[in-house]
Amino acid sequence: MDSTNASSFMLNKQSVRVCYRLVESLKNNPNPHLTNVAKTDADRKAFMRLLSNKNLSEEYIQFEFIGKSRESMKVVE
Repeated sequence: MDSTNASSFMLNKQSVRVCYRLVESLKNNPNPHLTNVAKTDADRKAFMRLLSNKNLSEEYIQFEFIGKSRESMKVVE
């Protein structure tokens, strides 16, 4: 990665706050449609480690924790 362009890969503060709120809400009041995003304590810890890496893009995090879970979050009727 080009270090002169590193700022374009950093998470903005609002995105970090949203991600932390998601993790906290899953710990306090699990929603069956969202638990696949961070289902276990290990998943939540991995998610927090990912957030601490400021060189990752928001798009990557969205793909890893939302995009991959999209199918499992659908309600089966």
